[in-house]
Amino acid sequence: MAKFIRVSFSLLTVTLIVAAAAVFFYAEWRSKALNNVKLDAVAAYSNWEKNNCLEDPKPCANYSEQFKNWLSDFEQYIKNREKKPEFQLYLFFKNLDQEYIPLPDYDFGGRTALALACVLLLLWTILINSLLGNKKKPKTTYIGADDIINPPKIKPVKGVDAVPRKTTFTATAATAAAAPKPDINDLLRKATECSESEPMQAISYLEQAIEGSLNTKLSLPALLLCGSLRLKNKIGENKGREQLQKILSASPASPEAEKAKTVLDTFK
Repeated sequence: MAKFIRVSFSLLTVTLIVAAAAVFFYAEWRSKALNNVKLDAVAAYSNWEKNNCLEDPKPCANYSEQFKNWLSDFEQYIKNREKKPEFQLYLFFKNLDQEYIPLPDYDFGGRTALALACVLLLLWTILINSLLGNKKKPKTTYIGADDIINPPKIKPVKGVDAVPRKTTFTATAATAAAAPKPDINDLLRKATECSESEPMQAISYLEQAIEGSLNTKLSLPALLLCGSLRLKNKIGENKGREQLQKILSASPASPEAEKAKTVLDTFK
């Protein structure tokens, strides 16, 4: 019975460590992705404003207002995402690194605190298993009339060997799959509707669609429309060319690749 409890306790500990690490790294990746979208949008807007506002200030004022509204909505979206449990766990470990790690070289954005927490949990599990293993009742054997008591043979506690040495982050894919995904078709529809009147907003929808449709059939149309809008409206033209080049590299024989080549030739 004690052995079963020790094994179950060890498996529970390993499961908690794997789940915590999977949630942490997913939230870290998601946080960086959202921040990169924001930075790219701000850089694209600044580049567009620098090249276009002096020539025609009226559209500039309209686009500036649109961009400010989009940026405000996007920042609110990030704040709402940070209220979710996985982001709270990530921010908790990140704040621990910032507050209690005196050396900046060892502040890895929460990874140091996560690693220390996992090590402490493992040590605590080993200690509990050791105490459970030492609670076996000793057996005594009496020999002849001399009443000689033979001390019981106690099996040594395995300690670290009781815990599986190799663990894989198999929970990462399940955690990412369980996270709510945006409706790609809805994002593409919204982007198409506002592509002429609000190109900045359309590009925002398309960036979200591209992020959510990687390695799917919908990624090529999203890349094509986003890259075309960037080149047409001079909003992050270099990134627009990169997106169109991705289509040519990923599926050179597709209809999207032919259209992407036409757009690239048009806006050289």
